[in-house]
Amino acid sequence: MAARIYKPTLTNAEVKTLLEDGPVKVASLDDLEHLAPRLEKLDEWVHTMEVWELRDDREIGQIDVAIMGLDGEDDWDIPLEPKRMRLILLDKIAKMRASGKSYRMELWMGEFSD
Repeated sequence: MAARIYKPTLTNAEVKTLLEDGPVKVASLDDLEHLAPRLEKLDEWVHTMEVWELRDDREIGQIDVAIMGLDGEDDWDIPLEPKRMRLILLDKIAKMRASGKSYRMELWMGEFSD
């Protein structure tokens, strides 16, 4: 299934539907920063991002960024630490923003469990 594209103009219901199956394309860091706080309200989290650096509208390299497993730890159970998962995502966004580069991302989501 082809990835769908996140747009900040989508309603929460539309975003929830968008996140249901497969990866979601995010065209920019601005869009990712807009999406990140919406995820908590939708009971969603990012477990993996594929990130491409953009130069002159061309993709330069790909980086897989795991968030599930709490960023390199070996605990791959469904996360029970939603706040920590969000902080890891925000840290990744801040580091990408600090680089001054442009990126395109594909996100894979999961739902928090009790």
